[in-house]
Amino acid sequence: MFNPCRYYENVFQSVASDFKDHARFIRVDTDKIELRKIALQEEVRTFPTISFYQSGLELVSIIGTNESRLRHFVAQYKPTVNGGEIATKKIRRVKSEDEFLELVKLGRLSVFVFYSKKCLFCQKRSQIIGKT
Repeated sequence: MFNPCRYYENVFQSVASDFKDHARFIRVDTDKIELRKIALQEEVRTFPTISFYQSGLELVSIIGTNESRLRHFVAQYKPTVNGGEIATKKIRRVKSEDEFLELVKLGRLSVFVFYSKKCLFCQKRSQIIGKT
């Protein structure tokens, strides 16, 4: 069964590894009740959705599992000069709305993936595949 959010975990990890010196990569699990509000405020309607923020502003948001588009936008928005520590070695997982807001306001490029392992598309698709 093809599950876009689960498939995208490896893609996101690969891009995060390749651009770790240029952006901070963060996951938002919208299955968690306390994080669902963030997805609603950011008007996330489809999973996975990848949003790019810098200094409190959303630069661009893309929907789907297209790795080349993700790489293109990270390369486009990455800083031209590395001003010190930018990223962490692991993808960060947001635990609260306050943490999300704090990360969005940072002056550095932050790339958020909004995902759900319970998305309706994946559930409907698995039901259709199960019937064949």
